[in-house]
Amino acid sequence: MVRTLQKPVDLKTYFLMRYANYSILYGMSGFSGAVVAAKGMPDPWIALVSFVAPWLGGLATLLLNDYFDRKVDPYIRPWRPIPAGKMSANQVLAFAFMVIASGFLFTISLYNVACLLIALVTALSVFAYNMSKRKRYITHIVLTLSTALAPVYGYAAAAGGLSLELIPLASIIGLMIYMDGLSLALAASIPDAVGDKAGGAVTASVKLGGMKVAKIGLALLVGNTILGLLPFILGYLNIGYLLCFLATRITSAGVYAYFVKNPSQNLPHFVHNTQAFARKGVFLAFPLGVLPPNLGIVLAPILCLWIIMTPIGYYHSAIGLKY
Repeated sequence: MVRTLQKPVDLKTYFLMRYANYSILYGMSGFSGAVVAAKGMPDPWIALVSFVAPWLGGLATLLLNDYFDRKVDPYIRPWRPIPAGKMSANQVLAFAFMVIASGFLFTISLYNVACLLIALVTALSVFAYNMSKRKRYITHIVLTLSTALAPVYGYAAAAGGLSLELIPLASIIGLMIYMDGLSLALAASIPDAVGDKAGGAVTASVKLGGMKVAKIGLALLVGNTILGLLPFILGYLNIGYLLCFLATRITSAGVYAYFVKNPSQNLPHFVHNTQAFARKGVFLAFPLGVLPPNLGIVLAPILCLWIIMTPIGYYHSAIGLKY
């Protein structure tokens, strides 16, 4: 039986709480990569594009997910614009392509082949995930490229490409974000397993079961934490990065571990939201790792944005709305 809400979510609220909130992660990731490559604030236009292009990529990812999940969402997310009748499927798809085109225009303005290739791979990964509902337990691995490549995009934008000298740090950061994003995607699939199965989407939790997926997600977080020590050990980033990174990882891994030891139907959304929040701290850790203390003020805008978005991220848990 298809579930319905007595009062569908207002479209403006939905755009703020899903599209704006989650897309910010992509923008922060791209900007962080640019700051690391420049070892400070990059050129203003590069800084802008490093944030805006990944942010648009994240927005397009969510729009396409809503479009391709329009037959699944009536079972588990009837408040989304298409099943709630707030937007038609064609409107969502048209909006997604407008956003994608805008992102590529920003990328082209950089005259950077590496960034253009990264943008193309990201777009392909998003389409590959959304167009294969029966294989989503596999394509989780593909979709996560869209988040992992965002900091590499910013890094390449500020560095003018990816030279052999820059590839080690860019690779470590990309792999860290990839493992974190895959862990987050697995956590997100746990509470939706019943509805996804009813709608024909075979996610990791549908295929393997929620607790097995949770254990894999926790293992990825632990591996991510170990890998995250390398930028400090190898001398790429300073103690500020290490402290900020460890604080966010320990928080996420702790919540994940508690869920694995104490499984409850009420915890999966909290695990997912906590990890999504902690990722903002990880993205702040990278710039902190290259900036001297007297330049820390450049982080103020990002920090303010982070603080503002935090209650939005948790608000929907408090009132029972899920996106």
